[in-house]
Amino acid sequence: MVRVSVIRDIPASVWNFNGVSDKAVDSMDGSALILPFQSILENGALQDQGVGDDKKSIWHAFHKDTCSACLLKFATYVISNERMRYSELSDTSLYNMFKKMTNEQWTNVDLGNKLLTAPVYYEKFNKFYKIVGFGKDGDKYYTYEAEADRTGHTSGESVKVYHMFNDNSENFTFLEGENIPEGLHTINSVFELHSALGGIYSNSVIDGVLRPSESSNFAVTDFMNKININGHQPLKESVIAYLANNSAVKRGARNINQTTTWNDNVPLSFMNIKSYGLGV
Repeated sequence: MVRVSVIRDIPASVWNFNGVSDKAVDSMDGSALILPFQSILENGALQDQGVGDDKKSIWHAFHKDTCSACLLKFATYVISNERMRYSELSDTSLYNMFKKMTNEQWTNVDLGNKLLTAPVYYEKFNKFYKIVGFGKDGDKYYTYEAEADRTGHTSGESVKVYHMFNDNSENFTFLEGENIPEGLHTINSVFELHSALGGIYSNSVIDGVLRPSESSNFAVTDFMNKININGHQPLKESVIAYLANNSAVKRGARNINQTTTWNDNVPLSFMNIKSYGLGV
């Protein structure tokens, strides 16, 4: 099952050549936003037929409880790190919506100790760092990382960096041995895991130098695939994979969110849809 949130379309003002305004136009008519992890998973499932980040999809499903059909026909746009950075100060902040879609707190999920399939770099305060590992001491998760130069090379030893979060899921980091204040918790959602793995400021070595990239999203997706509890993949099940504008849902929309959801702290309502009928 895939979680899908439906939201009212944001109206937009347009003018014709005579200066007459029409405020009834849907600014994102027939479109949806998709989590980067979901997009990576879908393209992986398509193997050599992967279609990139943005795509035109159609999705048919059936609501058993009401014996009714559900049909989505839409263009999907990835909530990428790049787009989140560019929209941080917007009235429709993609980062704020990404947080709502990924910050459900887990219960009984253990991420364990893992070697990353590929190193992840990130930029913080004009310095670069390379994450090479991920682990857990007691009840606290850490990344294993070292400072890097602009080309991605490290000179010093890697150290443990513990990631702790307040009730607003803001990331506070501590080196091994530093005092960690009370009232903070360790990584406990996909949003917090994404933040600990470089977040929207992750980098990769491109043409010999570090540049902003989507590497943190691929790292999180790897966790999603590998964490399995009794046949369930809790990281996948804890996120809202799609945010579909109401105009994209041709039939069977449920639990529709208002446009004010873009700017408030109210959790998103969603519906569950089987992925069997999803095609590109």
